[in-house]
Amino acid sequence: MTQQPMALPWHQPWAAVALFSFLLNYVWETLAVSFYDMHATAPVALGIAVACLQATLGDVGITLTSFAGAAMFATRRWLFRPTLATFAAYLGLGVAITIVFEYVSVYVLHRWAYAAAMPIVLGIGVLPITQWLVLPPILLWLARRHLADVPPACPQSEIT
Repeated sequence: MTQQPMALPWHQPWAAVALFSFLLNYVWETLAVSFYDMHATAPVALGIAVACLQATLGDVGITLTSFAGAAMFATRRWLFRPTLATFAAYLGLGVAITIVFEYVSVYVLHRWAYAAAMPIVLGIGVLPITQWLVLPPILLWLARRHLADVPPACPQSEIT
């Protein structure tokens, strides 16, 4: 009896999506820091790094929620054969969550404020919306590429 390779956690679509979401969003958050008024909440570089990490973890949560929401229209395997409907659901849900989260964080909880450099439309910063339109297609492409190398004999993998 031959031993089949076991599917490792990073062989799962959700894990690959979370990994690439973390990497891409952390870079985005650190590059976008000048568009936020962080001085009231994070006056030192370490505080800004922690704020970027917190924002990134929130971004990963939004990504995974949107990924799961899109799966409601298909399956968890939609990553490998995305349709226009699943991709639109993924993007739409992510943008909607981002708008609500931005509004609540800026105007209700006062967790951060927009700097003068932040373009604003209808009270919401343009950068967070742009982030959700630019990064998801890239991270899905990276996740698919990453999962293309998974051994096909991994019985617990969702990609076989």
